[in-house]
Amino acid sequence: MTDVKNLIKVLSVERNLLEYVLYRLVSAKLVLATNDQRYVMQSLVEVEDAVDRLRGVAFRRAELMGEMATRSNTAPLRLTLSVLADRAPTAERFMLIELQADYIRLAHQIEQVSSENRRLADLSLGPTTELLKQLAGMPTGVTYDGDGVQTNGIPGPVQLDEVI
Repeated sequence: MTDVKNLIKVLSVERNLLEYVLYRLVSAKLVLATNDQRYVMQSLVEVEDAVDRLRGVAFRRAELMGEMATRSNTAPLRLTLSVLADRAPTAERFMLIELQADYIRLAHQIEQVSSENRRLADLSLGPTTELLKQLAGMPTGVTYDGDGVQTNGIPGPVQLDEVI
């Protein structure tokens, strides 16, 4: 099997894992959208597991492309999918072009879903963060004391215990 065919095989596995990462991110987004805290950690662990699997295949791809660059006397950073497609026979050229388009599409979709997940996590975890601040006695916002004077934050339980 030629170097290009081996690379196409690895790239195809990597594309499938990118699809799986996207699937896990969408699943995590649905969990975050329900605001059901019981499943947030599990969904994030599943995303991390998928990303770990992807890293392994990406490392193999980088090794393979490095070997190809060495054999063709090309600087490793200059050996891109576009360059390989230009050098490849017709059938492999079309496969490389398609894989490159898939990578661009998936990278865009993953970034969009990741951005939405961060937004949902901020919304979901915001009340929890505020509660923890209150429990720790940290200021959480502006309030007024018994004399009508503006103060910063709500006193935490340690301070409340002292009053009681």
